[in-house]
Amino acid sequence: MKDHIDLHVHPLGDHVAKASSLGAVEYIAGSIKRKLDEDVGSFVMAAKEQGLKAIAVTDHDHVYSITKMLEIGKKEGIEIIPGIELDLPFLGHTLIYYMDHERMG
Repeated sequence: MKDHIDLHVHPLGDHVAKASSLGAVEYIAGSIKRKLDEDVGSFVMAAKEQGLKAIAVTDHDHVYSITKMLEIGKKEGIEIIPGIELDLPFLGHTLIYYMDHERMG
């Protein structure tokens, strides 16, 4: 699978976006730190073990995990494509790739 990529992964899952929409700021801050430390590296390592050459980070309505994913991906030799999955009126879930995640975060 060396020439394959996964264009739709959710390292932090939906719970962060749901908590954000509820205004649970303390929950989000603690949850993000724990999930980044626990889960983000495992996504990159799983991609490497499967022989993928790239994965796109497309969490729902946030970009919290992209910077950490880019850091780990560079170290492990996996291209990380910055992305986001937005729930847009009349379009539903829409994937956006290669946006400036630092300006969005």
